[in-house]
Amino acid sequence: MAFFLVALLLALLARPERRLLASWWAAAGVAVLVAIALPNLIWQAQNHWPTWEFLRNGQIGNKSIKLSPLGFTVKQIVNMGPVLSFIWIAGLWRVLQRTRERWIGLTFIVFFLIMLAMHAKDYYLSPIYPVLFAAGGVAWEARFPRRRLVAANSAFAFPLYATLAILLGLVALPLSLPLMPPAVWLAYTKATGLYGMSGNSETNDSGALPQFYADRFGWQEEVDQIQRVYDSLAPERQKMTGIVCQNYGEAAAVDFLGHNLPPALSGQNNYFLWGPRGYEGDSLIVVERTTREHLLQFFESVEVVGETGTTYSMPFEHKTIFLCTGLKLMDNGRRFSLVEQWPAKKDYF
Repeated sequence: MAFFLVALLLALLARPERRLLASWWAAAGVAVLVAIALPNLIWQAQNHWPTWEFLRNGQIGNKSIKLSPLGFTVKQIVNMGPVLSFIWIAGLWRVLQRTRERWIGLTFIVFFLIMLAMHAKDYYLSPIYPVLFAAGGVAWEARFPRRRLVAANSAFAFPLYATLAILLGLVALPLSLPLMPPAVWLAYTKATGLYGMSGNSETNDSGALPQFYADRFGWQEEVDQIQRVYDSLAPERQKMTGIVCQNYGEAAAVDFLGHNLPPALSGQNNYFLWGPRGYEGDSLIVVERTTREHLLQFFESVEVVGETGTTYSMPFEHKTIFLCTGLKLMDNGRRFSLVEQWPAKKDYF
């Protein structure tokens, strides 16, 4: 939204409509905007600008797929539906041609260029398209003003185009809504040639399913494994046992899908800010992509007690579950402490 507002501001400043910015309504709107954003801005400053660090780390670590200008443009057509492109492109052309509406087209162009320059995910641009679809609808209606059905505002004014758009929309619907079991979805998309259109927005391998579906699998099964380990511990042991997860997805799954499990710990994103929650680390259930040998550097006992991951979940969610107990002495003669080591676990990514 911030970048959209920047694009809107620049488009207005470039046009005579900039006079709108001098009105009391614009001032009231800016005041409301600041009031809404201020608590988050204060939070960002108090926590050393975590969102900025998150975005910077994503760029440095090549988290997202970086599309070329042509690739980014093509994805806009694919995302909105190739057939429907005749509507929104006509809408963009219309607003650019009309003096009083040109600022709308300029807003889209500036927003597009900002997202392209930032190597943003291709779907970040999607919320602006309803404006262009509305303009496109008017453009097509104006193109045939003397047609009887158009003049009557009939739903069947463009039967061939509307029918084609509906039919192709239904064919492509499983790409955006989980209407089929995974095996059926894979067979369907490969048979229809749609499989290649369901690409990922991030560089991680997603396995058989595209990322936006693969990300939905494996959470309950993972929590059930953790639950089994936790429930096997004596009540006294449970009170001192923390659950350490590698990423915020696993930690949130523990928090939302577990039964009487303690709040999860993780060094990723907001979970880092919530800290070790008072656990020193004497007893931990660790769900990370690591090895027993590595953990034995810090703990007297490390047991492999389970595995995570399902057939259709993201490959990097296939991890080993360890039960770690008994903190070792470090080289400096002090015991390993989760509290002291917590700053090193920060992972804004």
